[in-house]
Amino acid sequence: MYRKSRIAGFILLIPAVILILLSVSAIFVDNAASPLNKPYEAIRIDDANRLAASTAITDAEETVTRASTRVTDATDAADAAKETTETAMTAEDEGDYDAETKPGELGIAIAAARDAGLDVTDIYDAYVPVVNTELDTLLSDTLTTVKRAESTIEDAVTALTKAEDAILVLVPDAEFEALPELTEANVPKLGDLKGTARFRRRADNYVLRCETAATNVAAVETAAASILDTCKTALNDYKVPLSATLITFAVSRALDLLVYGLILLIIALALLVAPAWLARKWKNPMFRKGVAFIFVVGLLAAALHYTSGETWELMKTNTFDTLYMTIPSTFFAYVVGLPLGVILVITSPGNIRPNKTVNSVLGVIVNFLRSIPFLILLVMLFNVTRLVMGAAIGTRAIIFPLFVAAFPYVARIVEGSINEVDRGVVEAAQAMGSNTFQIITKVLIPESLPSLINGAAICMTTILSYTAMAGSAGGEGLGKVAVIYGLNYRQYDVMYLASLLLVALVQIIQIGGGLLMRAVDHRK
Repeated sequence: MYRKSRIAGFILLIPAVILILLSVSAIFVDNAASPLNKPYEAIRIDDANRLAASTAITDAEETVTRASTRVTDATDAADAAKETTETAMTAEDEGDYDAETKPGELGIAIAAARDAGLDVTDIYDAYVPVVNTELDTLLSDTLTTVKRAESTIEDAVTALTKAEDAILVLVPDAEFEALPELTEANVPKLGDLKGTARFRRRADNYVLRCETAATNVAAVETAAASILDTCKTALNDYKVPLSATLITFAVSRALDLLVYGLILLIIALALLVAPAWLARKWKNPMFRKGVAFIFVVGLLAAALHYTSGETWELMKTNTFDTLYMTIPSTFFAYVVGLPLGVILVITSPGNIRPNKTVNSVLGVIVNFLRSIPFLILLVMLFNVTRLVMGAAIGTRAIIFPLFVAAFPYVARIVEGSINEVDRGVVEAAQAMGSNTFQIITKVLIPESLPSLINGAAICMTTILSYTAMAGSAGGEGLGKVAVIYGLNYRQYDVMYLASLLLVALVQIIQIGGGLLMRAVDHRK
């Protein structure tokens, strides 16, 4: 009779066992006995090689760029040093020294002696380093800059070689353009040069070395463009086997797969062992609603659990913001609205405590607040919200106007639910001597509890819809996301996703309310 159920159970049993075995192997993947151990080790080595190749390419790009920049800096420094040297030589030829300093006075005296025909060469050669101390320092600094530029060019060649080697590990048959051989600058020796002539030779040598460095870096840049393009193409075209992707996924989600496998196993065993019991239970509407509720909650929980990326982070944050506004607002709305609704009932004409004045005043207040659109009420309550919540805008501040908008609605729902209670039950309680409080707590509320729970679910979904307007007061939530991304940014995929999450929340509230209502309904 239940042959089809057992066949379905057997079919589900197969993937359940596969998932459980796969998840257990993935959990103990580091154990040599695990079937996934060796394949996963190979995958990790491959991942490390791909990461090394990507890092090597980035380092090579940065080093080539740095070499070009340093050669430019060295060239500028060498040109400046040469210009300063020329200025010093002009000062020497013209005897243009600062007479207010001791070295200047000495230079002027030496120049005068030279003009008078005296041989002051040895004196002047000894004097030049003293008067040109700053030039000597500048040339030393320039030499450091030039050496650094030359060293960086060599580093660029080394980095390109490492990038090639890293790619060859992944793609052994990759072909690269040959790296250029660096040319060494052929600069004359300083020899026995002294004085400004020595300074000039040093400056000229640095300029020559910079020219050679510029030629080298240009050749390296040309080769690097081809080499790096080949490296990137090879890395992008490198195909990760599907089996590696599946194994990596299994290891990263081992516990999740175990949970899914166990759930399928439970369902399969239920279909195999107790098909008759399931058939009887399925006829119960509450059982079906419970299954639907668990299914919806499970889907929403799974969606939020596996979310990643900017969009999903946005959805997770705003889902919690929506609940943060909705749940407290509903709670406080019932704290005020429930007794208000009870008072509206018991003070109505012909009820247990009729009072036309109280009933009319409360009815006017409730009707007045219910008639104001929420967006207008939000603006009207700005100052009161700031006083009560400490701020007029923000996700937390929006709870107060939501509460004010909801409690009159709750009062009317409660009033309608309690009015459904059979008058005969109330009269029986009065005949037994029950006072007003006892009638309310032991008759009216218990008898109307299923209807009150259903009304609470409706009220909660209404407040949930109000949160879409929370953005007007700086609040967050899925409603605001749907409006902003759909209306302002034209990102309709984000809008639809936020809307679907809102639908899921509404379904959870409605199904949960229905289950609770049936559970407390003694009339069934």
